[in-house]
Amino acid sequence: DKFHADIDRIQHVVLNLNNPEGTITWHSTPGPLAEAIKTGIPEVEYVAHVANDGPRLFEYKDLTFLPGGYFTDPDFFKIFSYKIIAGDANNPLPSPSSIVLTNSLAKKIFGNEDPIGKVVKVRSENDLMVT
Repeated sequence: DKFHADIDRIQHVVLNLNNPEGTITWHSTPGPLAEAIKTGIPEVEYVAHVANDGPRLFEYKDLTFLPGGYFTDPDFFKIFSYKIIAGDANNPLPSPSSIVLTNSLAKKIFGNEDPIGKVVKVRSENDLMVT
């Protein structure tokens, strides 16, 4: 992850779960923690809530996919310098019903079609627009 601009200014939160077999550590910034950091530490410029609860079923037309991925919020793209190759690079996640896809997943789902503005159904319950 050292390719990100300002890497020396980025802090990473991990979550530890202690159990009888040992400690399990995973990358997660729960929403309440992100809000507490935002409101409680004025030196912090941006905070991104990040969560992953495993692969989710994606549906587009008659196709289904089971990709992994993360939930996050718009500040994620102010912190990390991922290259946005399509859509609005200044506002990749304009609404809670937006989704950003990797190039490889976009090609897998949409082939050579432009994915921007297309809607995928996630977990058979949420329609998300590719932005």
